Amino acid sequence: MKTIRKAGFKIKRFVYLINTDRSLKLQAAFRIEQIKRPVSGKCGENMISQKFQNLLAIALAILSGLFTAYIDSRGGPFHLFITGLLLAFFGAVVSFMQPERVWRWALIIGGCVYIVFLARRIFDEVSLNFLKAVPTFIPAFIGVYCGAFLRKLGLMTKANHAKSH
Repeated sequence: MKTIRKAGFKIKRFVYLINTDRSLKLQAAFRIEQIKRPVSGKCGENMISQKFQNLLAIALAILSGLFTAYIDSRGGPFHLFITGLLLAFFGAVVSFMQPERVWRWALIIGGCVYIVFLARRIFDEVSLNFLKAVPTFIPAFIGVYCGAFLRKLGLMTKANHAKSH
């Protein structure tokens, strides 16, 4: 039996000796099995809890984006500064929870602000500058990458601490 591992699959090759009427023949059979790996490195965690964590992070990103859009729509002397801080903070929180594919959290949080901005422009008939909401993605991206960096830094610190003790 020979085993080949490729792209998350295990291919096993079996060779059988088949006795036919007056001759012996070799026949090869293949069995393909998917290699099962834990999702987050923990053996006790299953796919349902990982999907639930993903959905929870998506819901948190959407709610925080809508809250930031609400604060942005209120106006005031420092609303752009406060909007940028909220985008960076909420982006850092969500990407700290789920550090995989952090770019999507920035798109969700910044996109909520942008969608509310476009809706206000359409329904309120306010003459808002169309490109004013585009820079909202900048603090969102800064926040999510800072949150992912802090998560990885914390994991490295825990690993170094465990090695020293």
